[in-house]
Amino acid sequence: MEIDESKFGKCKYNRGKRVDCVWVFGGIERDSNPPKCFFVSVPDRSAATLVPIIKRFILPGTTILSDCWKAYSCLRDEGYLHETVNHSVEFVSETGAHTNGIESRWNAVKKIAAALQHKQRIIQFVLCGVLHSQKILVKCR
Repeated sequence: MEIDESKFGKCKYNRGKRVDCVWVFGGIERDSNPPKCFFVSVPDRSAATLVPIIKRFILPGTTILSDCWKAYSCLRDEGYLHETVNHSVEFVSETGAHTNGIESRWNAVKKIAAALQHKQRIIQFVLCGVLHSQKILVKCR
C-alpha cells in the first residue's frame, strides 16, 4: 500500500490570484485490480491527523510504502511493515520501495483541479470522479 499527502492550491512565487489550500491524504493498493484507494481531505499532515486515517483504511500487518515524512515514523510501532523512499536522494529505494502509483494519481487529479481553479469544496468530488473514470475502486471521505 502506497501512501502520500498532497497540497492543492499552492501559488508559485506568491504570484497570481490567492487560492485556498487543501491538504489531501491518500493511499493506493498496488496489487489489486482494479486498484483500491482512499483519499481524505485533512487539516494538516501531523501524525495525530494521519495515523487514525491509516488505521481506518489499512489493516495492521500491511506493508506501507511512503516517503520519509516524519508523521509516518511511528507506523512500525502501530503494527505496520513500513518501507520508505527518500525523495531528496532517489525515487526508488535500494529495496525497491517507491510511491510512483500514488504520485501518478495526484498528477491526474491536479490537472483537473487546476482547470477548476482548485475550489476547495469540489476537490473531493474531483478525486472521486477521476478515480471512478479510471475504473479504480475508491473510498472518498
